[in-house]
Amino acid sequence: MERESVALAEVNLFMMHLKQRALICYTLVTGGMITLIAGIVMLCVGVTGDQVVWLESPTIKITAGGFGAITMLASLSWGYFAYRSRPEIRYMGSTRAMSLTREEIERGERLRGKAKRKRIEE
Repeated sequence: MERESVALAEVNLFMMHLKQRALICYTLVTGGMITLIAGIVMLCVGVTGDQVVWLESPTIKITAGGFGAITMLASLSWGYFAYRSRPEIRYMGSTRAMSLTREEIERGERLRGKAKRKRIEE
């Protein structure tokens, strides 16, 4: 009985890990899309309208179009980090850290079904 509890806890931990990784990934993707849209808007405003100078010094002159291009490039880093934070499901891994075999996942699903039936019966 205790082995089943440990297996169920492992599956629940694995699923919680995957959900949190997916949440982080979705947040990064959303931030990247917002950054990309803001960059496109600033670039279009800077290119089609009057060149609005945001910051001017003897060596640097930052306009809306230039800042829009920089913002669009920043969205690439958002996309890269979203890609790196995606949840990975490896059924057969060399380590047992956060990867489970198909049999372990099926056993965990059976155990979860048993636990749900027990709760319903009680």
